[in-house]
Amino acid sequence: MRREGSRQWQLVDIGSDEWRDECQRLSLEFLQWIRDDSTIPVTTTEGSKKALSGISTGEICISLTGIWNGCPELNKGEKDYTLINDLKLISTPNRRITIAFDKDSKPKTINMVRAAIKRFAGLLIAADCQVYLAEWNSDRGKGIDDLIFNDGVEAFRRVIDSAKPIEAAAIEGTEDGKKPHKSVAERLLEIGRTATYFQTPDRVAYADITIEGNRHTYAVRSRAFRMWLAGEYFNIEGKGIGSQTMQDTLSTLEAIALYGQDSATREVHLRIAQHQEKIYLDLGTPDWKAIEIDPTGWRTIDDPPVRFWRPDSLRPLPYPVAGGSLTELRELLNVDGSAWTLIITSYYSASVLTKPIRY
Repeated sequence: MRREGSRQWQLVDIGSDEWRDECQRLSLEFLQWIRDDSTIPVTTTEGSKKALSGISTGEICISLTGIWNGCPELNKGEKDYTLINDLKLISTPNRRITIAFDKDSKPKTINMVRAAIKRFAGLLIAADCQVYLAEWNSDRGKGIDDLIFNDGVEAFRRVIDSAKPIEAAAIEGTEDGKKPHKSVAERLLEIGRTATYFQTPDRVAYADITIEGNRHTYAVRSRAFRMWLAGEYFNIEGKGIGSQTMQDTLSTLEAIALYGQDSATREVHLRIAQHQEKIYLDLGTPDWKAIEIDPTGWRTIDDPPVRFWRPDSLRPLPYPVAGGSLTELRELLNVDGSAWTLIITSYYSASVLTKPIRY
């Protein structure tokens, strides 16, 4: 049906030239209205059904026929892209444009969508638009139409209002849906950089790593650190690492510890250390807990201020229990009073440190 003048209407056949002309005219008027007011925010989505659902909530939504179709190649095979004319018309400086593509569950499709967003957002940013990405839980619906149906209009508006600004360069994804390719060395180095590195006064490289919430300290060239790197890589990629790649990565991480701008210098201790009038005893347990001792007593702590290293021969000590007495030890020794005094004095002298011991 087409309007004639101000009051009369005329029926036209869907698919006829008249129908197509009228659709194009209305579409152009709509886009020009948006173009003329850069304060109008626009949401882009996949398909007319989703766009109409968004429009029904009062949002201005633009439909794309597919994730790639808003920014096709200028010439096939040349990898040079441009916005379609309709989007060029409304992509005016400072306009807020929110991308609300479907939330897919298949990893390959997710990567393809990310790549499409990267390309599309890059062109919008180049046009000085403010580009945002709408996020919601996929279990609430694949598209915005599903989200509106399941959770209502207000939920959809909250998703649009809370969309975060994006930078195209920060989005990872590939057009074929496969993971972006990185070499074994690159991935291994990424894992290694999650640790914190430091050096000892005699320039030995160490790393602090967090495992199940506990801080572990390993020499960069130690077997324990190599096993951690190899295990983390296997958990991600499902395969092992060649010896040369491992050695090259360790050399880089060692350089970070020795020459990095943020690298600190710290003492490393074996089993026992003194720090600010307190003594710390490494229990040698898998959770890396230590005993803190001061004039008021002792306590078990998770994160001592000193660093310990552990040779392969180090074995865990039992957790201490309060209420004990050294007299219980004397009952096991066949010594007289003077010998017992000498044993206690020697043990005390060995336990109290006046300076750190380096290894």
